[in-house]
Amino acid sequence: LTIALILSVLAFACMSARAEIAGQVLLASDAVAVRAGKALPLKPGMMIEDKDTLRTGKTGNLQLRFTDNSTLSLREDSEFAIEEYRFSGRADGQERAFYRLLKGGLSTITGLIGHIQRTNYRIDTAKATIGIRGTEFTLMLCQGGCLNADGSKARDGLYGGVIGGIVAATTKSGEFRFGMGEAFFAPSIDRSVEKLTAPPVFLQQAAKSSQSSG
Repeated sequence: LTIALILSVLAFACMSARAEIAGQVLLASDAVAVRAGKALPLKPGMMIEDKDTLRTGKTGNLQLRFTDNSTLSLREDSEFAIEEYRFSGRADGQERAFYRLLKGGLSTITGLIGHIQRTNYRIDTAKATIGIRGTEFTLMLCQGGCLNADGSKARDGLYGGVIGGIVAATTKSGEFRFGMGEAFFAPSIDRSVEKLTAPPVFLQQAAKSSQSSG
């Protein structure tokens, strides 16, 4: 009886320590998940977990489907952290999807998380925090490497393009909302978010790539 009790306690401890499965890899090239300090090369079919940090190389790409049926395409030379992910299989208000874009860019179509309580979904960056109202959008964090169509260097900061729904970009200056077909630029967490007359070429390319892969 004592041995059985010990085994039960150990089994429960292992289950409690098991990481939350966040999603599954659809496509991967030159991409890794950093988990418990180790870089795991990613392949289609592998599972992504809560607390993973995802990285793509200079010629890499990564496409995921999360358990709430959202999809994410991570561009080359990017880094994306899953800070907290929780989903029981239904939107009951307890779900969480808190991410951080550290480098590079992404395209995403959101799923069930955030549709009941929008505060349960966000993407943090150094320039702004991105929230949703049920949407599809692209982001690009430019840090010296983004080029405009004419070859000139784009301003550093966070660029975003809304393909569907509404995106709310928040800085210390307040919340700024953008709808379908609109593009925006956040130069700093301390400044207002600017509405752009047209999305820059690197956002247009990301949107086309996301649509073709979907």
